[in-house]
Amino acid sequence: MAVEKRITKSRIEEALTWRYAVKKFDSEKELSPEQLESVLTALQLTPTSMGLQLMKFLVIKDEKLKEAFVPLAFNQHQVVDCSHLLVLCRVDEVREEHITSYVEQTAIIRGLKVPSKQLDGFESMLRSTLNMSREQQVKWMDNQVYLALGNLLTACAVEGIDACPMEGFMPDKVNELLGLTEKGLQSVILCPIGFRSEEDKYATFPKVRRKTAELIEHL
Repeated sequence: MAVEKRITKSRIEEALTWRYAVKKFDSEKELSPEQLESVLTALQLTPTSMGLQLMKFLVIKDEKLKEAFVPLAFNQHQVVDCSHLLVLCRVDEVREEHITSYVEQTAIIRGLKVPSKQLDGFESMLRSTLNMSREQQVKWMDNQVYLALGNLLTACAVEGIDACPMEGFMPDKVNELLGLTEKGLQSVILCPIGFRSEEDKYATFPKVRRKTAELIEHL
């Protein structure tokens, strides 16, 4: 029996038309625990290349810590007025442990012996694919974080939660503030989430997108 689709095309279209990059959050409104859990589940279920998920998502609620982000985000107050500030990070480099732990996890979840001869070919493929320069690794892992961001923004829209993806910040300063370098992590994107303020004029602006015919070509 086919899995029932809970979200129709029209519902997705409605949600994505409703969303925008919020410029002013209502600092008095907070996500419920259920809403936050839904968003974090979407991040956890994000598809990534080979399923490796070489990333980490930091959820910041502490008001003083959020305030420390304001100068690091060029005085964009979304980082402090939001309900929760998400910092999307990647690992600094691909390590041996990332491959071995993932192969072991795959074996366990699929009910295989650890180590499993059945996964030797899979492990060889991982090692061969990831045998790239540090520069290539960084670009590849950054791309994976952007996949997670896309999943996050869509999930938020469907749940009626506002978000503002932000590349405009000082990654090195954020890394220092959160001690990320010592943890083998690098910040890639900030994404405040919460609920738009009634004072945000951008909420009423018509969405500007290229026409479907300009973006999509059927061959």
